[in-house]
Amino acid sequence: MRHPLFAAIRHVSAYVLLLSSITTRTRTQALSTGNVSSPSKSTNNNKGNNGKVERPRIPVLQYKDNWVCVNKPAGLTVHRSRGTSPRQFVLSTLLKRQLSRKVFPVHRLDHRTSGAILFSFDSETAGKLHGSLRSTKATKQYVALLRGDLDVELGATVTIDKPLKVGDI
Repeated sequence: MRHPLFAAIRHVSAYVLLLSSITTRTRTQALSTGNVSSPSKSTNNNKGNNGKVERPRIPVLQYKDNWVCVNKPAGLTVHRSRGTSPRQFVLSTLLKRQLSRKVFPVHRLDHRTSGAILFSFDSETAGKLHGSLRSTKATKQYVALLRGDLDVELGATVTIDKPLKVGDI
């Protein structure tokens, strides 16, 4: 019998495809209307009616006893580091406040990447899930939104061996 923690890994695979579809539609709609915002740009200058900081709510995809899977929006850093401003929102801190529980990231997604991300509620579970994700049995799927023409057959596997560049980065 499989350990219940393996269910978390199956959920991540399923949600990555679902979220990429949702994110693509949402981003496309936002780009067409010119209504694009980024959670990282939301700092303490965004005050609500009562003068308190309005923190973005993180969509919870799956909540279990030992772990939670959430939808990380693009433009939000997973955890605070030296280069992170003290006024910048960070996913792990937002989630800790939202769930009123300490959270441990099992893996990370880059600042500009959106998608499903796992957090555990204790370090032991985080270690087990992290080890499972690193095993050869785990599969990860990445879906990219591309601009321009790609001359390949529909459904074909494409390997890009050049670094991707966005703006000056």
